[in-house]
Amino acid sequence: MDTKSYIAVKLVPELLRQKIIYIDGCDDSEFINIDSVDVNELTEAFALTKPYAVDVKLSRYSERDVKHEFHLVVKITANIPEELYKSVQYDALFENEETAYIDIIPALGSKGDFPKYYYSLREKNRAVMVLGNFTYDGWKMSQSRVNLDINHILVAVRELGRFHGECYALKESNRGLFHIITKAFRESRFATDCDKIYEAMLKTSPKRGTQAIREHPELRRMIPEEFLSKIDELSDDPWGYMKKSVKPVEPLATIIHGDYLRNNIAFQYDEKAMMFDFQTLRYSSPMVDLAVFLANSTGTDVRSTHFTFIFKTYHEEVIKTLMFTLKKFRQDIPDIYSYDNFLREYARLSLYGYIIAAQFLQVLHDPDNEINFETFHADAQRYGVEFFIQKAMKMGGEVVDYELAGLIYDMYKLYQKLNMKLE
Repeated sequence: MDTKSYIAVKLVPELLRQKIIYIDGCDDSEFINIDSVDVNELTEAFALTKPYAVDVKLSRYSERDVKHEFHLVVKITANIPEELYKSVQYDALFENEETAYIDIIPALGSKGDFPKYYYSLREKNRAVMVLGNFTYDGWKMSQSRVNLDINHILVAVRELGRFHGECYALKESNRGLFHIITKAFRESRFATDCDKIYEAMLKTSPKRGTQAIREHPELRRMIPEEFLSKIDELSDDPWGYMKKSVKPVEPLATIIHGDYLRNNIAFQYDEKAMMFDFQTLRYSSPMVDLAVFLANSTGTDVRSTHFTFIFKTYHEEVIKTLMFTLKKFRQDIPDIYSYDNFLREYARLSLYGYIIAAQFLQVLHDPDNEINFETFHADAQRYGVEFFIQKAMKMGGEVVDYELAGLIYDMYKLYQKLNMKLE
């Protein structure tokens, strides 16, 4: 049975049977008819999890002309071999997202917006989650896949600051509950060794930025070779470096989104932002989220020009949220949340954001050549590892080289300003 048929024939009737979708006022004796189920795959996705827009119409037996509509998004795993299913760590991904909707969001008493949670299921080689389709409430993705404009950037970092602030407030006010929740997290990215072919691409991609700087006379004069060589050295084991980087370091560790990118953010009237897709939720530094967002969803020209304003906007939202939630004055907020502490923490995690950007910006700028992970190993056997290495150095062209060089330049300036050493 294909995925669309599974959703229409098995999943939707099960949602009705469990009264997850239902017609208010109906008693158990009244028959409810499923009049239609319209299933369409959503193309805005960068993972093996396939999202589908599902529109359901129900009617009561006594009022067949009155239709009750439900607009859903069904996230479901692709039909892949069991070995690949386990290596992707689907069970951990979907369990983390359940934790977000069932435990974390209610515990935060959040003032923010999140997709409505309906249902989830995990069985052998299949995981399913059903959420509300937020586009019917005026939310939409930004039209730009890359290089968000300054307005969208500021809206997104305010939302991130609010979320981190609420998580800090929970940590400050109820440490017992906070630690119960964080202990439930499952490692969803680094629990297994990296695939050797994918690791070869991860090792190759960061070299595009350092190579671009070495080939640019002006940038080469501004950034010492020692700094570039250190980036090459640290990113030569990208999986190990990223795994080490996300380990929680007190006192700033908190609950973070884990994959805060433009494709996991919706906007409402360009004035509000809403994060979704909590599969990579973890207990770590909040600067993992901010570093990944700024490296992957903003362009060099805007980010470099407005970095201080962007960072202050984020940090101010953290502090305001702490003040509001804990009912404290600004002077009563602990010094650990100072602007300088956050800025130094951001600098520490900036290389983490760069390594991810070195791989992901290629896809964003050249989506027609995106790697198909369902045929990844078959393609590797057909073309060889060297094919993927060469692809990692060229995909996206000069614009990717420019953006990666810009990230390194920004990183170097910040390390110089803070008198920090890259390590």
